[in-house]
Amino acid sequence: PLALRLGVMRLDNEPAYRAAVQRVRTLATDIGFNVAISLPTPQGPTIVDYAPAGTSLHLNLHVGTVMALATTATGRAYCAFQPESHWQPIWAQQQTPATASTLPAFLETLAAVRARGTERSIDSPSPAVSSLAMPLLDDDGTLRLVLTA
Repeated sequence: PLALRLGVMRLDNEPAYRAAVQRVRTLATDIGFNVAISLPTPQGPTIVDYAPAGTSLHLNLHVGTVMALATTATGRAYCAFQPESHWQPIWAQQQTPATASTLPAFLETLAAVRARGTERSIDSPSPAVSSLAMPLLDDDGTLRLVLTA
């Protein structure tokens, strides 16, 4: 509990998070879809707030979930706007031996994400589940959070 309280206190001091929380609740209601706020952490993009819109998803998404890098829109948005040194070790750990050689293709995907400024997943990581992830950057281009609906 102390670690959790310290984490919440830290979040409350993060300007991007403070600005996003209330807007995300309104966004979820307006669009009718659940919206998650993820922060870039050393473990990967981590959900720190989840605004339900009344639609139930049969996914295990909750505050504290660390999103997969290659198979989720949130993960790809995180990687596209972070230095490779921040995510490459995590990505390598998440790969199976059969997919470990796919880094060049993943880098191409990230270049496309940067060009679009957003990422989407259709029927991935679960069938019938699609998402749109929007990275929020500060003035110098540093990734502050990822919004995913």
